Amino acid sequence: MVDGAELVQPSRRPDSDSTAREGFYTGLTTTNEANCSPSEQSDAILQKRDVVEGQGFGRLGRRVLRMSSFSSVESANWHLTDRCNYSCTFCFMKNLPGIEADLSRGKEVIATLGKMGITKLNFVGGEPLLHPNLKDFAALARDGGMTVSIVTNASLLSRDKLLDLKPSVDWIGVSIDSSREEIEAALNRGHGRHVWNARRACNSIKQEGVKLKINTVVTKLNFDEDMRPLIAELRPLRWKVFQMLVIAGQNEEHLSRLAPSKEEFEAFKQINREVTLESGQLPTFEASDDMVDSYLILAPDGSVIKNSHHRYEFVPLETVLSSGLSGIVSPSAYHARGAKYEW
Repeated sequence: MVDGAELVQPSRRPDSDSTAREGFYTGLTTTNEANCSPSEQSDAILQKRDVVEGQGFGRLGRRVLRMSSFSSVESANWHLTDRCNYSCTFCFMKNLPGIEADLSRGKEVIATLGKMGITKLNFVGGEPLLHPNLKDFAALARDGGMTVSIVTNASLLSRDKLLDLKPSVDWIGVSIDSSREEIEAALNRGHGRHVWNARRACNSIKQEGVKLKINTVVTKLNFDEDMRPLIAELRPLRWKVFQMLVIAGQNEEHLSRLAPSKEEFEAFKQINREVTLESGQLPTFEASDDMVDSYLILAPDGSVIKNSHHRYEFVPLETVLSSGLSGIVSPSAYHARGAKYEW
C-alpha cells in the first residue's frame, strides 16, 4: 500500500461485469495513487492482489486485476519467424522453438491479443517478409483496429511488395546499424550493399506515405559513429537505438567481440542524441537492461517469450490470457522505455 493512503473498499459486492470493473478500480485506487503515472497505478493494483482476494472477492477480483495488467501494456512484438536471408551476428531471435503460425493459428493469436487490449502489433523476425501469411496477418490486425508495423532488413521489400502491404500497414521499420557498408558487412548485415538497399527502401516507404522508423543496434563496431547525416537524409519519424542484447542460446558467443559496454553505448548516445527527426522528436535509446521484462514478445507459434535474466522462457498465449501479464511484462518497465507514443 502507498504510504499515507488507505485502501477505499467498494460499498457493496458488484453484481455485473461493468459494475465490477468500475467498483474494483475505484476501490483499488488510493488518493495518492490517483496522482501517479498509469504504470505506477498498474503496479500498485497488482501488488494488492492478496489484499483483494483476502477480502473475499475471489475469482472476480483476480479477473479484474488481470485485466488491469493488460490495460497497461498496449503493444506487442510478434516474431513471425526466425528464418532470415541475412545472418547478423548480434541477432537474438535466431533459435526459436515451435512451428510458424499458419493462417488459422494467426487468426487465433491476433484475436487473443485483441482480448488483451493490444492496440499496436509489430511483426518482426527473423525476416518477417519471408512468412507467407504476413499480408493476411497484417490485414487481420488492421481490421481488428490495431496499428500495424513491420520491421525488416528491407532487402526483400520491392516496390510491388510495398504496394501489396501498404493497405494494411501503418509503419515500416528498416534496420540500419551504420552508414558504412563495410561495418554492415562485418556484422553480416547483408552482403556489402545493405546501406544502399536500405536507402532505396526508405525512399520508397516515404514516397508511399507509410510511416518510417529506423532501428539501429549499437555494437563495438559502430559505437563511435556519427549517424546523424544518414538519419537526416532518410528523415524517419522515429529512430530507435538499441544496445546489443545478449541472450543465452541466441548470440552469447559474440559477447566479448561485439557487445558494447555501458560506456560505449553512452558514447554513441552522446554523439547522436541531438538529431531532430521529421516528427520533431529526438531518438529513443534503449540500453540492454531497458529491454528486459519490458516487451510483450511472441514466438513464431504464438507463445509468449519471457526474457528475464537474459534467457528465454516460453508460455502459452492462452495461459497468459487467463492469468495476466504479471511476471511476463513489468508495466513500469514498459512505460519507462517509452513504449507508448503517438502511433
